[in-house]
Amino acid sequence: MGITIDKINDNEHFEYKGDVRITGSIGHRATVIVKDGSLTVDGNVGDGVDIQMAQSAGSGSVVISSGAFFSSSAVIAGGGLVIQLT
Repeated sequence: MGITIDKINDNEHFEYKGDVRITGSIGHRATVIVKDGSLTVDGNVGDGVDIQMAQSAGSGSVVISSGAFFSSSAVIAGGGLVIQLT
């Protein structure tokens, strides 16, 4: 089971267990933690973003589907993680 949200603001801390789809953007210096799920972003990913994928079994994925990845200092980490920029 997952959720769909509009966006994550600058400097916001967001945490969720399950699949997450963001129809907008992830703001600058935001922290996103997804446990046992995947993350899909339809918009942009700001600078200094920290994305953490915590998987208890299997693998998760991060998909940036139609936006721009602006970050020169982003951290995207997690065991078995697959990152796809489309």
